[in-house]
Amino acid sequence: MITHSPTVTASVPVQYRIKDIVAWARKHANPDELLERLATREVVRHLVSVDFFEFMSVGRKSAAEALRANIQKAADKDELGVEIIFVGLQDVHPPVTVAEAFEAVIGARQTREAKILTAQGDAAKTNAHKAAQCWA
Repeated sequence: MITHSPTVTASVPVQYRIKDIVAWARKHANPDELLERLATREVVRHLVSVDFFEFMSVGRKSAAEALRANIQKAADKDELGVEIIFVGLQDVHPPVTVAEAFEAVIGARQTREAKILTAQGDAAKTNAHKAAQCWA
């Protein structure tokens, strides 16, 4: 499934196992199409409810698990007879028109984090030298 929105484009593969063949084959005319619609709906719901920068950087793993659980819940509600095994978040990109600006923001955040870590390292080094002088 490919999802497009004004803020993100993502390829979201959903792996599932049919656990109740009767429910899968007889309760729905097109169960695979229904599952795709359920998954697309849950992806859109999720994307509009999360912080964009977190999702695009460190939040993918938790997003994938939340999506798996939500898709499973929707499939169970509709008695689809499937077990959602895996939901991936691949090829997640901001729109081309904002990609350069997005990369600049991410780069600035990484630079800021690097400077914070460097400062913390310098502080630890200074404190260690000071403590060593006190013992001398």
